[in-house]
Amino acid sequence: MNGNGIAAGALARQDAFGGQEMVQSTEVQAQALSAQAEAEVKARWAIAQRNPRNLDGVRVALLRECDRPGFADVAKYAKPVGGSTVVGPSIRFVEAALRCMGNVIASTTLVAEDARTRRLQVMVTDLETNVSWPRQITIEKTVERGNANGRTVLSERLNTSGKKSYLVVATEDELANKEAAAVSKAIRTAGLRVIPGDLIEEAMRRVDEVRTAKVKQDPAGERKRLVDAFASVGVAPEQLVEYLGHGLDFCQPAELVELRDTYAAIRDGETTWRAVMAERAEPTTAPAAPTPPPTASSAPASAPVPQAPKPTPPPAIDPAKGIDEVAEVQRLIAEAKTGKDIALLGSRMLKLTVEQRQLVMPQYQARSKELGGAK
Repeated sequence: MNGNGIAAGALARQDAFGGQEMVQSTEVQAQALSAQAEAEVKARWAIAQRNPRNLDGVRVALLRECDRPGFADVAKYAKPVGGSTVVGPSIRFVEAALRCMGNVIASTTLVAEDARTRRLQVMVTDLETNVSWPRQITIEKTVERGNANGRTVLSERLNTSGKKSYLVVATEDELANKEAAAVSKAIRTAGLRVIPGDLIEEAMRRVDEVRTAKVKQDPAGERKRLVDAFASVGVAPEQLVEYLGHGLDFCQPAELVELRDTYAAIRDGETTWRAVMAERAEPTTAPAAPTPPPTASSAPASAPVPQAPKPTPPPAIDPAKGIDEVAEVQRLIAEAKTGKDIALLGSRMLKLTVEQRQLVMPQYQARSKELGGAK
């Protein structure tokens, strides 16, 4: 206290009516916040030491979560990357797993901010082992929009469709959504390092079992739920037909599970429908082997060299799209005796590219109707 009765680190400001308003200095505020954060961490650490987790109990609780069909639907994501598919636990799964683990704290701290960016540090700490996994993320305070009416435009470009796309200053809601998505992904990345790997693998197997059983029990209902789910993220049923290469009525259980994973990736901000279709359009066939150089023949120069007959490719099949695999699937469809035989070909067709599926789908659909579907 000074001679005027004012605490150290505080400023007195005279107002218009002769009164005094106490204004605490920035330095004192920072010290107070730091002391408060330190006290909270110490309290949580002390509680964690008195109540250590039981991994058997964690396993039971996590598997119980995975047994719920609603949770299983959102516990896994898949997105195409570089010709392959990346599959992993979703943000919702990690949040539930950390809750089952207990004694884990996820914190977010503002590191720096300016007019264009906001930098945050996300940290997941295991209070029992005192091990932390920090991760810094940068949030751009901009969004890209096709309509710039009433917005502050920073730049513009032509997108892949040849239309103008504008980079505009994000609104508070848009910035909050971007920040929440980025923080959630950072927590998932760090959280997966805290959760034991064997628990994750067992939980993912349980998720697969629950989802597969649900799809087989009510494929029509699951198809409708997926159509509604994709519609909520701006993907129309016609776009799903384009992705699959056939009508939704002919979806096999494996395809429905694949669509559910893709929806989870889009919902969590891991990818976009445009990116999914762009990856789908990438060629996946291996390049043709180089032709070996000609070898010398022992026959006289004047004697004609016999030529091997050229094989005739199946009709309406582009050689660049995999003659052998398409022809094999066509043969299996033709030789199918029951609807069950046709249904079993669904997983084989999933390995084909979109173009290959379009070649065999008319024959597949006709044969499926002829045999009356799987029985």
